[in-house]
Order: sequence, then C-alpha cells, then structure tokens
Amino acid sequence: MSLPRVYVFSPHSNLTQTVETNALWDHVQTLFSQFAGVIVPDQLLATKWAARTGQTMTVAQFPKHAIFPTEAVLPLPKRTPASVLAFLDDDPQGSGLKALMTLFTTLRQTVPNVRLTIYQPHLGSTPLPTASNEQGGSVQFISTAAQWTAALASHQVYVSVADFPAAAMMISALAHGLAVVAATDHAGAVTPFVRPGENGAIVPAANTQQFATEIKTLLGHKKSLNTAQKTSLALAQGYTEDAVISSWQAIDKAGEDDGNQ
Repeated sequence: MSLPRVYVFSPHSNLTQTVETNALWDHVQTLFSQFAGVIVPDQLLATKWAARTGQTMTVAQFPKHAIFPTEAVLPLPKRTPASVLAFLDDDPQGSGLKALMTLFTTLRQTVPNVRLTIYQPHLGSTPLPTASNEQGGSVQFISTAAQWTAALASHQVYVSVADFPAAAMMISALAHGLAVVAATDHAGAVTPFVRPGENGAIVPAANTQQFATEIKTLLGHKKSLNTAQKTSLALAQGYTEDAVISSWQAIDKAGEDDGNQ
C-alpha cells in the first residue's frame, strides 16, 4: 500500500466530517508510526504548506480531545489511595480487559485495597457490571464522559495496555497530574508522555509482574507521586491548543522566511 508522505491534522477542515471545533487529536502516535511528515493545526497552514512544497496532503480530524482541568489539581498523595485508572477503546477480542484483570490480580496480592477503574466509553448505554469487590481490592467500570472527568481528578496512576495508546486520553492523564505506567511492545508510541523514573514507566506488554511492580512503587511512595505529578503537568503544557498552534505558526513562519531567501 502506498502511504502519503505528509499527514496533516486539522480541527477546522471542511474536507472531512464535522467534529468538535478546536479538537486535539487522538491516536497521534499511531499515525506517527505510519507516516513521516508534518502536523499543522489549521487548514490555512495546510494550504500554505502544500502550495509551497507541492506535496499531496491528507487532512484528518479526530472527534476525541484531551481534557484539561478547570480547577486546581489535587495532589496525588491526597487522592483515593491505591487508585489506578485505565482506558479501553473498542476491545472486540477482550485482550485489553484480560490484560487489565491479570494486572489487578497481581496487584491485589501486594497493594492493600487497590482500586482499578476502567473507562469504556464505547459501551455507551450498555449496562456495565457493578463494582466488584474482591479480597484485597476492587474493580469498577465507567462509561460516561462525566465519570471519566471525575476519575481523572480522583485517581493516582493511569495505566495503558494498548500498543498505540489514545493520545487524547494520555494527555488528559498528564493534564491532571497522574503518574503513567504503560505496557507496550511499541515504546516509541508512549515516550512523549512518559519520562521513566520521573512520572512513570514503560514495560514490555507481556511482563505483568514488572507492570505491577512499577505501579506498586509509585503508589507506595509519596515523594514518587509528587515528582510524577510535577513532571506530568509540565509535559501536558506542550499539548494545549495554544502551545500546538504557537509552535506550528513558528514553523510556518520559518518556512516562509526560507522561501523568501
């Protein structure tokens, strides 16, 4: 299959279906793994870039966007103790859920009263299992945007079991100061969001024990949680809409200056 050389993300394009205005972009890292090219924040820059380079450009929009807190972020050590948050997109084979439940089984052996919350928005109005309380911990499922927002403000660690995690969900976790632990065989898809030893860890997808150990280390150390929160909040600032637009306006201006020389 022939892939386009340049892939353009635009929240204002009228070339694709209408989605939320000023949306940030989902699955950015997945696309980075497949396309070498450029990201621009609006159709005007995309048009100017195409005119300058003559390159064919594909414009894409994404309906899911990152959530940034509207109030002061509560310190992680003061949130619900031993609380772990996860996001599962469409999971037809059940592999993501299986990985999370295996993680929970491992965690509850060493982390007292660990609480795992799994956000599955694609289930919509489908009845979800009620909270499951087992010896040593509990699992609960949520499916609404309001529940997701509340969970971001009340949990301590965000975990991901996707090879290419949804960027908007990861950015939302960073923006709320959560520590991040990701189990994946494609570490490059997560590295923009995780600084190992500072705000979390990246582990091999099949290593459940290491996955659980990294989470336990964060949950058990107030200093680690404090450091993780500061680092995550700092990383999130690079993904605000103003930051994205500003950086690409600078690149666009640099391109114009080069063209005028």
